[in-house]
Amino acid sequence: MWKLAAFLVLVSLASRAAAQKYTIVTEQATYTQALAFCKRLGLTLVKERSLEDTDALNEAISAAGETAHFFYLGGFHQQDNILTPEWIWIDTGEEITYENWSTGASKDGECLVRTSASSVAGNWMSSTCTVQRYFICEQEE
Repeated sequence: MWKLAAFLVLVSLASRAAAQKYTIVTEQATYTQALAFCKRLGLTLVKERSLEDTDALNEAISAAGETAHFFYLGGFHQQDNILTPEWIWIDTGEEITYENWSTGASKDGECLVRTSASSVAGNWMSSTCTVQRYFICEQEE
């Protein structure tokens, strides 16, 4: 099912807090499939927690030559009104505090997606989790 050698591009970047390794996966998958794929590699879906992360991800995606796609991130929307916070990082349950939503973007979908289109690079939107998209895994060192 996965043609790992043909579809992975590894890009290592240094951020201020820690060195991170991003794996840009250009095989389309649902959110659940993306989570499972990253986990099999010992990674997690990427968390974009700061402007520095946004810039590093933009650079990694550009270096991979993927400039007109949408990518799943590790953000998940809790639909139950009783649960707070509303948006969390799926692997840790932490509230998403840094935001980079596209202007006018709906936040009602279940999964967090970022764009790589040059005009809105890095901007977020929400999506249903069953749509097949590219995704980004990360390893924090």
